[in-house]
Amino acid sequence: ANLLHSTRAVPAVLQFFCCTGVSPLPFEDSVGSTFPSAFGSYRVLHQIGSGVLGPVFRTYEPQVDRLVAVKAFKLDLVPEDVARLADALRRLASNPSTHPGIVRVLDAGLEGTSPFVAMEYASGESLDVAMRDLGQGLGRVLPVLIDIARAVDAAWAEGRGHGALHPRDVIVSPGSPDTRLTGFGINSAVESLGARPPGPRDRQPHHRHALLQQR
Repeated sequence: ANLLHSTRAVPAVLQFFCCTGVSPLPFEDSVGSTFPSAFGSYRVLHQIGSGVLGPVFRTYEPQVDRLVAVKAFKLDLVPEDVARLADALRRLASNPSTHPGIVRVLDAGLEGTSPFVAMEYASGESLDVAMRDLGQGLGRVLPVLIDIARAVDAAWAEGRGHGALHPRDVIVSPGSPDTRLTGFGINSAVESLGARPPGPRDRQPHHRHALLQQR
């Protein structure tokens, strides 16, 4: 269904993101794990977030002088499945979304034993943080919700599902109407291994090292 043409879509999104007590993702420094100082040509600057599939790093690509967000996958996989996941992520990178509201996947690969995906670095605040400034007044929140609905509609039109959309996947640029979503297609890459990615209920603070659940 087209979210923009549903009179109940925006209130439903507002209810989900603002009023249902969605647990914030814990920031996790990957204690007990080591990650390389670079993923391919992307030099790690520092960790900026963490999700159920692994940490996200702010990196620098010197060849083109730009910042890039790199998500590394921390999963309990046998070596052949690690390689298969990297291949699935490369296919995702070879066919990026063209919608301006969706963060574009730039590259993917394998660094050591860590599959990774490189994405445009979207400057801004995650929705859960931005909501503190936006408040719950519909006049200020409505443009953000419309942007989310448009991006989701565009992703589905391109054949890209998300599977675990969370406020931390929504980046709101301060002082700008731009809202961008990240993470489309990643769950499909994981599912291509015959595994079920962790869902929204797994995004709880005590699930610090969620693993794939085999079907």
